[in-house]
Amino acid sequence: MPAKPFASTLVDFTRAFDELFDDMLDRWRMAQGAGEPRHAIVRDYGDRYEVLIALGGVDPDKLDIQISGRTLTVRVPGDLAALCEGSFAFAEPLQHEAVTAKATGGTLAIVLPKLARSRRVRVE
Repeated sequence: MPAKPFASTLVDFTRAFDELFDDMLDRWRMAQGAGEPRHAIVRDYGDRYEVLIALGGVDPDKLDIQISGRTLTVRVPGDLAALCEGSFAFAEPLQHEAVTAKATGGTLAIVLPKLARSRRVRVE
């Protein structure tokens, strides 16, 4: 079998090193209680953000969800904090009054509507 070209081997090594570093950084963040939950998905739908967090056995009634400026913070007291505790910073302003959270089947779904910056006004 022919040997791989050096450039291809270097790319494979770089990718493996990046994955190792990312995993180590995730573990450090979780140990420090910083960053976002490991099992979280953030989606941007244009008019709103949606954050999905795997609760991992955490009672939804014990969650403390706070919105401040463009930041969402989810906290849970006690030993289970590392499972779903973290902060999310968003690029666009949020409509604080319209944010909703719903826990279903072990997943917390938080919908954060964006604040409309401008709108076209129709002249009558």
